[in-house]
Amino acid sequence: MVLITSWADSTVLSLDGDKLVRRISGFGTPPADVTYDAGRRQVGIVSLVDNRFELWTLP
Repeated sequence: MVLITSWADSTVLSLDGDKLVRRISGFGTPPADVTYDAGRRQVGIVSLVDNRFELWTLP
């Protein structure tokens, strides 16, 4: 899975073929970086603005 962060609307998207699919939204600040653990279906998201790391589980 290819994940992409957007500073424009503070979301994490995935590339599904030739389409971008919104996976996670609702951040107060833009996500700076993202990692993915396929075995656990977890996404790690870094916020440089808040100096914070969050761990999210995909449905």
